[in-house]
Amino acid sequence: MSRGSACSSSGGGNVGRLTPVPDRERPLEYEPTVFCKCKKKATRWISWSEVNSGRRYLACMNRQDEGCSFWDWYDGESTPFLKQLFNDLRDTVYSSREGIKELRSALIDAKVQMESSVARHKEKMEAMRKQKDVGNANLVAKINILKKERCVLEQVQ
Repeated sequence: MSRGSACSSSGGGNVGRLTPVPDRERPLEYEPTVFCKCKKKATRWISWSEVNSGRRYLACMNRQDEGCSFWDWYDGESTPFLKQLFNDLRDTVYSSREGIKELRSALIDAKVQMESSVARHKEKMEAMRKQKDVGNANLVAKINILKKERCVLEQVQ
């Protein structure tokens, strides 16, 4: 294993982003065990920086809290081809996630617009139904008047 610096593994460009792929094993599920300077099992992580994308490294699990500076590469350096391949795959995953996020947002917006449109159409239909009910009631009233007039006319004849 070769020594490295914590700065080269963090990348900077991917700070705050989720890893592009889930770890295949948990940070402490590896053998043989490597202990850090504070005598705890070092955690194994995957770098997603531009320079070391996909390369695994070991670091103290408490390096930020207790100040242990243990850090070491687990994997040797990759070939330029593999570095570029990992970077391209990582960028594709990030781009796909952004696309999915945008599509979900557009879907939510479309659903809101559709529900609003349905509500407006229901209101219009209800108003039209009420108009028809009033019109029907007026026609029924006129029919009843005409029936009475016919009865009166039949009695007169």
